[in-house]
Amino acid sequence: MTRTLKRIAKAAVFSCLAALTMTTSHAGDFIPAAEKGAYGISLNYPGGGIKYYLSDSIALELKGQADGDVKVGGLRLYSHLWAADRLFLFMGLEADYIGYKGKVSQGSGAAGEVFCGFEYFISPAFSFQSDFGPAYIYLKDRHNPVSVNGIEYVSNFAFTLYFGGRKSGEGTWLSY
Repeated sequence: MTRTLKRIAKAAVFSCLAALTMTTSHAGDFIPAAEKGAYGISLNYPGGGIKYYLSDSIALELKGQADGDVKVGGLRLYSHLWAADRLFLFMGLEADYIGYKGKVSQGSGAAGEVFCGFEYFISPAFSFQSDFGPAYIYLKDRHNPVSVNGIEYVSNFAFTLYFGGRKSGEGTWLSY
């Protein structure tokens, strides 16, 4: 495991533990916006996404990222496993298309990931999310018969702003 990968893994574990300790500080009437019919706009490094809740515990997210000459677009499926006040633990699947262009090569590929993580609601409509998991990545050069594949560990961090999903008059947007 590389040094950077170890740092990412430690950051993901630390974030999960920190979020678990924060859930006991607030009680009662906190109702997050993540429910059937809600949609959200997420910002992650280096991209963004649009999330939609199909039910109170299942969500889909269309996600895109770009960094220099590498572009990734894909779909994520979330399943919430456990919720406590402000914290949702989830697992999911992700499928991505990858396009890249370098100085000596250019091509495309695909990635598939299994991940687990947490979403911590800072307010009913705004959350911080972190997840981690193994991803199978396949890349093929467009001009040469060269391809590369393997499993890499991927960590994601995002902030999401939710809209809709609430019945009229329930909750206050961006308040505790």
